[in-house]
Formats: sequence, C-alpha cells, structure tokens
Amino acid sequence: MKILKSKINMAITAAIFISCALIWQAVYPESVEHDNRDMVVNGNAIANDIGVNAQNSGFSFANSQVVDYNDSKCDIYFEYDRKSNTWYLHNGRDLTDIQDAGYIEDLNYVSAAPNNGWFSYGYMEIASGHVYFIWTADDHYAALRISNIPDERNEGIEFDWRYQTIESCRWFIPVTDETGTCFINDEYEYF
Repeated sequence: MKILKSKINMAITAAIFISCALIWQAVYPESVEHDNRDMVVNGNAIANDIGVNAQNSGFSFANSQVVDYNDSKCDIYFEYDRKSNTWYLHNGRDLTDIQDAGYIEDLNYVSAAPNNGWFSYGYMEIASGHVYFIWTADDHYAALRISNIPDERNEGIEFDWRYQTIESCRWFIPVTDETGTCFINDEYEYF
C-alpha cells in the first residue's frame, strides 16, 4: 500500500510539473528552446516619423528591420501629425490590415491575432502600451506593442514586435505539427 501511494504521488507530481511547463511555454514562448517548427520571430525596434526620416519610418516584419516607407517589403510605417499632435500607424502596402487590441502590459501575454475586427482604412492613431495586430499583404500575422511615444517628433517610436513566419497562421505560440502546418482550430479566440 505504501509503495502504491508513493507511485501515485510521483505521478501527480510529474503531471503538475508538465502542466506548469506547458503553461510557462504558452506565456513566455521566447524563454523556451524552440525547434524549427516554431516559426515566431520577435524583437524591438525604433522607427521615425515619415516627415522627419522617411528612410527609417517603416518596418518589415519578414526582414526584421526598419526600412524606408516606400520599400516594397514595408509592412507598416509611422507618421506624426503636427496639427493634432498625434502619432499614426499606417499600413505600408495595400491589403495590410491593422487592429488595436488596447492596452496590454507585455507582448508575451498575446497568444494569437484575432479572426475578425480588422481595420482596413490604412492607418490608425496609436497609444503607448497598446498592442496592434498586423495582417500583412502576404498573409502573415504580426503583433507590435508601442513601448515609447516620444514627446518630440524628431525622436523615434519604440516598439516590441512579434511575427509569425508561417503563412496564414495567426498564433504566436508553438502550434505546428511535424510538417510545419498550423494545427490550432481558428475558432479559438486570442488572449
């Protein structure tokens, strides 16, 4: 009887450990070693106002770099409007959509881009601490969190970003099978 209780306790402990590890991986995916099936790239960047430095006002998620807003790879760019004293996020290419997810403390809390609610007008006002989802013209998903909006337009917008390299996969956590196919059902919602 004592041996049976010991084995049960070991099994329960192992189950709890595995559950905690899976939760940790979902919440902090960059802290876990990923294999080549997990194709989420992330980083931090600073981009300028298009009116101050057009060559450094855009961002290409596929290339993981700041680019000219006219670059064919530009997914988004930033603009400051002096009249309204407001910063805007623009889509860099036709068919790129944007969605404001509101204030989120940390980009690690974001697991997937939404199914609907996309803003296709080409630009929107931005706010510090807000997360914006980007659905690129080439059918990839990205998320960016505005970490710093400068007081002066001569300084750049600082943001953290995350990009899913698998086409049509809106998830930013490990969700692929051995073939690289996104296996999570799109009926699930983000957050």
